[in-house]
Amino acid sequence: MAESDSLDAESGFEDQEQSDREASVVRFVARFVDKVCTEGGVTEEHIKSLHQMIPGVVAMHVEMLDAGIKTDAYHKTEFIPVEYTEVRQIKSSFKKLMRACVPSSPAAEQEQSFFRAIENSEWLNQLETLLQVAGAIVDLIDLLGASVMLLLEDGWDFTAQVTSIAQLCLDPYYRTIEGFRVLIEKEWLAFGHRFNHRSNLLQGSQASGFAPIFLQFLDAVHQIQRQFPLSFEFNEYYLRFLAYHYVSARFRTFLSDSELERAELGIMTEEDKRGSLSRHHKGLEASQDDDIYPGGGRVSSPGSSGHLGTSVFDYIEKHSGRHSSFYNFLYVGDRISDSAVLRPVKELSALQLWSYLIGEELRHGPSYDPEVRSLDRQQEEEAEAADGTTTTSQRRIADTFTAQLEELRHLELELGHLPQKWNVHWDKLELPPPEQLTRQVSMTTQMVRHHGRSVHKRSTIEILIRGKTSSSAGGGGDTPQGCYSHPHRFEKYNYTTPSYCDHCSSLLWGPLKC
Repeated sequence: MAESDSLDAESGFEDQEQSDREASVVRFVARFVDKVCTEGGVTEEHIKSLHQMIPGVVAMHVEMLDAGIKTDAYHKTEFIPVEYTEVRQIKSSFKKLMRACVPSSPAAEQEQSFFRAIENSEWLNQLETLLQVAGAIVDLIDLLGASVMLLLEDGWDFTAQVTSIAQLCLDPYYRTIEGFRVLIEKEWLAFGHRFNHRSNLLQGSQASGFAPIFLQFLDAVHQIQRQFPLSFEFNEYYLRFLAYHYVSARFRTFLSDSELERAELGIMTEEDKRGSLSRHHKGLEASQDDDIYPGGGRVSSPGSSGHLGTSVFDYIEKHSGRHSSFYNFLYVGDRISDSAVLRPVKELSALQLWSYLIGEELRHGPSYDPEVRSLDRQQEEEAEAADGTTTTSQRRIADTFTAQLEELRHLELELGHLPQKWNVHWDKLELPPPEQLTRQVSMTTQMVRHHGRSVHKRSTIEILIRGKTSSSAGGGGDTPQGCYSHPHRFEKYNYTTPSYCDHCSSLLWGPLKC
């Protein structure tokens, strides 16, 4: 998929005449060449020769962009222009969303103004666009067995969002804790999403404005997780934790703009370069010497550098060995046959504002630093014990799974045993036979599933038709079908009489439909 006749909005080259655009590109490339050549020690003579070559090269590339892509040269390939959300639109939408969620002053009509402000921010509309494009990729790969190549913007913002959502829906592995880590490391870190630049972590990037690309992706994952609560190994708190710490600068994972910068700064270990490895579940709980430091660092070996910090995923893995706060107890994995490919509903009526954006813990602040929260709780208990009074409320929302696992841990400690990890007890639970898990699907449920899948396929068809229609109109074609490289789509169909092809009006004999 490729967007036609558009350039990157941030470069400042869009909406200009061809001559002005060429001049802007020439000046930009010239400044870049001067900077690189000066730092590399290139002589003035070579720099002058490069400057003489720049206008011709830029003119050639601009001419190629204006000419468009010649689809005739690519056999059995179709180019579908799609509409997607640009970075400047995400920035503007997030500002409006924050004005609604965190207003500087109370509005006159609080509830009505809040919902109107949420609607005017168009944040949910952007999530709808993201889910629609990703859903089209899911249908093309799953139903047609097609290969999809994305050519959107620079490839590290909206492209990372779409590819991640599509793979999340297609492959159940990426819906596990380990798989989601691999997905982020592959599509976001390895492909060079500019976390420093988009998150304003450095003074040099503050003028660009905060662009919550990764936060919007996590919000989209939350929308899918809410519609399919049995298909994810991690829970919503896991997404909240990542959303909080990708801008907290506590972990090294989301620092810098590329793998090269992380390696040059010395915050990239050999394990990061090799990629994610499988988790190793140990039977016994980690000792105090193997704990994670409250600052986020690890016990470093004598030969390792002390300023590496820790990866947020290593922290989650270590923390998950002691607590079940990131685990979804409703997760069924591959025990349900129809949960392999997810097709979420993308309409606005099915989307919900993420409570992470509007919720706040007034009593103890954000709960995404467990060490700080544990220290505060310990100080509160010591103060209550010294005063002999209890000021905190004992009312809690019941969590049966966590309560039972904590009770098992306390019993093991009372017996003088080294407590086992919670997942060891969880894995010992006997599951009922698969035939008991298979339920008899009612006719109503079958109709609802069939209707949902039909709506999802219709959304994909709308994207394809809208893209090909706009491509035909831009190329001066007479009909939308004229822009297809191979428009015939034959399907098995029972005709009692011969019929005509919808594309070329040829007479069709036999059980075929075009």
